[in-house]
Amino acid sequence: LVGALMRSILEDGRYPAGLYSHIMLRIHSERTINRNRAAVLKAYIIKNYPEKEEVVNSMKLNEDTEYMPYVLGRLFAEFEDIQRNAIKKETLRERYFNAASSTPAVIFPQLTKLSNSHMRVLGRENKGLQVKKDKELGALFDKIHANLPLRLSLEDQGIFMIGYYHQKQKFYEKKNNSESEIEDKQEV
Repeated sequence: LVGALMRSILEDGRYPAGLYSHIMLRIHSERTINRNRAAVLKAYIIKNYPEKEEVVNSMKLNEDTEYMPYVLGRLFAEFEDIQRNAIKKETLRERYFNAASSTPAVIFPQLTKLSNSHMRVLGRENKGLQVKKDKELGALFDKIHANLPLRLSLEDQGIFMIGYYHQKQKFYEKKNNSESEIEDKQEV
């Protein structure tokens, strides 16, 4: 694998599929995606699928794309964040991450139903956050113009994971003062 990767870099060729497969297996087995894994997925997709480069070529969240796997990854991250805020547990990723990234048509209706329950709990505890999350979900659902795919190809699963990673990173960005003030007013 190391030799094939080095050869592809030196010859400016396609990256080896084994590299991508290995990273995907690690993500699926551990159900976590970090900066290094996201970087490898992104580099592989950009190099081997140049037609999908515009979807993943950003260092930050690509809010403009309507590419289904990327949007679904973002949506999964939102569902996970809603659950974490509502019931202070993170079981969604452990139970559904692999299935959501490979068979979205089967899993996302269940996740939407779970999210509705979590939103009700969130509304009782923090109305301002519920309103904010409802708007974010609405914006993501507006980007889904077709039926959910039954299966995602391996490269689309990688794009799903990049969307998930970018959305998770957005949660940790510092808020500017005007956003903080608006949220504080909505909570009151």
